[in-house]
Amino acid sequence: MTVCQLVSAANRPKSRSTTTKSLRIGACALLLVYLLIVERGFKTAMIATDSFSKLLATGLTAVFALQVFVIVGGVTKLIPLTGVTLPFVSYGGSSIVANFILLALLLLISDRARREAQAR
Repeated sequence: MTVCQLVSAANRPKSRSTTTKSLRIGACALLLVYLLIVERGFKTAMIATDSFSKLLATGLTAVFALQVFVIVGGVTKLIPLTGVTLPFVSYGGSSIVANFILLALLLLISDRARREAQAR
């Protein structure tokens, strides 16, 4: 039996466990990357100068954190599984595009806030 036969396809909600098995990436490392993205998103919201950017960065970061929480909670059987995909890991074209747009908006807000802070 090969490794491909033992590890299920990564297009299911439990793809976090599949990815950590097949790529030998530690689950803690993957969760730390998500935690880092969420932390930087909230930090971006704090340094933004206008109210709209603060609210947008906070909302986008909260949505990202909620996606991770729902899938990780479902895989660990803390909450029921839903149809939400794990950001940047689960199979799904529109989900990946939406998450990249989310990250791009956060980067734009962060860049604009830093440029305004340097101009002062």
